[in-house]
Amino acid sequence: MNCIRTCGAQEDLKVDDSKELERMYTEYRERRKDLLYYKYVRSLIAVCAASAESILDVGSGGIDVISHCTNVPYKVSIDSAYPFKSREVEGITGDFFSYEPDRKFDIVGCFQVIEHIEEAEAFCRKLLRLSKGVVIVSVPYMWKKGAVKNHVQDPVDLEKLAGWFGFEPSFCNIVDEMLVAVFLADGSVRENLLKQNGKEFSGFDRKWNCKTECLKCQ
Repeated sequence: MNCIRTCGAQEDLKVDDSKELERMYTEYRERRKDLLYYKYVRSLIAVCAASAESILDVGSGGIDVISHCTNVPYKVSIDSAYPFKSREVEGITGDFFSYEPDRKFDIVGCFQVIEHIEEAEAFCRKLLRLSKGVVIVSVPYMWKKGAVKNHVQDPVDLEKLAGWFGFEPSFCNIVDEMLVAVFLADGSVRENLLKQNGKEFSGFDRKWNCKTECLKCQ
């Protein structure tokens, strides 16, 4: 039995047949591919990864948010049922809690997944552990408890998300009801991003700094 996570629907869809699962994921991707949220996430990843050599996308659910980073030579997607994979992206089917790669990644992303995880704090701390200092995540912002069957963490706000990671994000924004946040391990990581990526990342810095602009787009 596999589960397709359909945030925005009333419940997750469960299917047994692999072809039916693939068809459902394809339809799900097609419905959502033009959402502003995905455009924003891909743009943010591209900015953060301008000088990166590796990216890990956790819980991809068959959705591609990293293959456009053609400058990054090593890209990995892991999912318990349906990882995105292509000629440019290595897809791994497996449990993230059991995943122990032989390297850390410059960028670790995890989008619309944490709200499904019972042990959210341990999950977020592992995202940090597998990164070299940059973690980008998104969660549904303040969705009502019980509105989506397999969202075990709703409602999620900035304080709850920051508690799981142990510190506040450096940047965040709400796009299409999704709270998107960038966690930087320390100030030196932020300074390196500014030096490497120039004005483009600095623009995100000024516009989305959580102490001045956070949550004004809701």
